[in-house]
Amino acid sequence: LKQQFLDSASAIIIVTDPANPQQSMDEIKWWTRVIARRNANYLKKHNLTKAIPVMLLNNKSDMVSEANGSSIRDFAQKCAHHISSTIKVGFLGLRHVSAANGEGVDAAFLSVLEHVHNSSILDRVRAIEKQHGMKVDGAYAALAAAAMMTAPAFD
Repeated sequence: LKQQFLDSASAIIIVTDPANPQQSMDEIKWWTRVIARRNANYLKKHNLTKAIPVMLLNNKSDMVSEANGSSIRDFAQKCAHHISSTIKVGFLGLRHVSAANGEGVDAAFLSVLEHVHNSSILDRVRAIEKQHGMKVDGAYAALAAAAMMTAPAFD
């Protein structure tokens, strides 16, 4: 079931639980293997260069104190390093969030959505270029992107 969702996903958000570091790392290792395999197969099959974007959220930032703060940040950095070195492309970075009080959650999701949105606009511009056998310059691409954001899609 996870694989079916992954194949149609526009982005992946992985959430760690610093209170359960071993379980979090095991899940991260499983997901990164699956994502790396998906990227390799999907990109080759569709002759694409873009990988699925992945963001890591380190949860429970509200529970960080001076006593445990550095170990939680070290754990998060270790997780982020594993993801970036395994999937190679598409890693959007690490954000510290709190599901309990909402700290950083909206900003993290908006960042992922913005990345997905901008990528889809660029894909549409590239498809137009390919369809018409021309190269769109930066200024025209920006105007086309702005028009696409306000116009209804007829795909």
